Amino acid sequence: MEINKRIEAARKSMKKHKVDAYIVTSSDYHQSEYIGGYFQGREYLSGFTGSAGILVIFNDEACLWTDGRYHIQAENQLKGSEIKLFKQGNIGVPTYKEYIVSKLAENSKIGIDAKILLSSDVNEILSKKKFKIVDFDLLAEVWKKRPALAAEKLFILEDKYTGKSYKEKVKEIRAILKEKNADYNIISSLDDIA
Repeated sequence: MEINKRIEAARKSMKKHKVDAYIVTSSDYHQSEYIGGYFQGREYLSGFTGSAGILVIFNDEACLWTDGRYHIQAENQLKGSEIKLFKQGNIGVPTYKEYIVSKLAENSKIGIDAKILLSSDVNEILSKKKFKIVDFDLLAEVWKKRPALAAEKLFILEDKYTGKSYKEKVKEIRAILKEKNADYNIISSLDDIA
């Protein structure tokens, strides 16, 4: 089955980077609700097309977590693959973070794409057990026909849509930063950037 071949290719990349597990999310650089093809690596590796899910590949198993909206769909789409389904929300089903902590020994190495996985999720895992985090884009190594990153031209929304000009908003943010004695404010979600 094609999915099992993709999981094995992922394991070869993991072996090269000497990691014991790799976490693949359903996110992009901005944690957007809708993600472009470039970021649909969880779908590529697992065959599961639902919008929400986490795939964790270990050296000896692959596991997918998704919520109740997708339990039946995931069962059907994972059929015939080696991927084990964890039905989030059901009694006794551990989260992917809990499962990683229970499965891996101290000082194991976990691979992530640090541009995508939330630092709060990584910190939660690290607060339970001592692991080493290895940052690399596994998908760049195994997804041969990966869609390109979106390259649409940026544009400024007209003031009639935004209520104030860009310059006015930046001036207000700078005043708040000064009031709070802060040097900077990181804005990463696309709706806030817009």
